[in-house]
Formats: sequence, C-alpha cells, structure tokens
Amino acid sequence: MGLSGPCVPTSKEAALEVMASTHREVIVYSDGSGLNGQIGAAVVLYKDGTEQGVLGKNLGSEEQHTIFEAKVLGLSLVAKLIKTKADFLTLTITTKPDSTWVSCS
Repeated sequence: MGLSGPCVPTSKEAALEVMASTHREVIVYSDGSGLNGQIGAAVVLYKDGTEQGVLGKNLGSEEQHTIFEAKVLGLSLVAKLIKTKADFLTLTITTKPDSTWVSCS
C-alpha cells in the first residue's frame, strides 16, 4: 500500500491487503461498539490471510452497558479465540491503544 504510520483500512479488502503486507503469520482484529441500541464485541482471527475463527457477544442495551465494557469484552474474546487456536500459534502479542488502529507499511 505504500503507507506509513497509523491508518484505518476503509474496507475488508483493504484490511486484507494490509494484513498481507505486515509479515505476520497470525492477526486478530477486535472491536467493541454499539449498533441499533445494542452494545457488543466481535473478534476475528486470520492465519496467513485466511479467516480461522470468529467470536462475538452482545452485552445488551446501550441503556445498561457502555462501549468501554464492550472494548474490554473484546480483549477477553481475543484471549478466548487465541486459546482455542493455540495448536498452531506461536505468540508475539502487540497491543495498540485503540482497537481500530492498524499499522500500515
């Protein structure tokens, strides 16, 4: 892609292109957010550019839950998904301050 510094891919295709250029075997994306009055989180794990697993959980209404709860839930789901796929993982974990931040190189 020829980009440097943080960026947010604008589509799934762009995200897959970024993934292919990162020289990482395994990448896990997570997000906690709200939609249609509901709060939840989802994670997806890719190995060599191929989707290997997805987890998601709805916490409930935005009147009872916050985006911050969903972000923490997302991290918990990342750990759970990695644990279920541990048979093919050798882990080097890099965390970013915001789950929407992606390093594009």
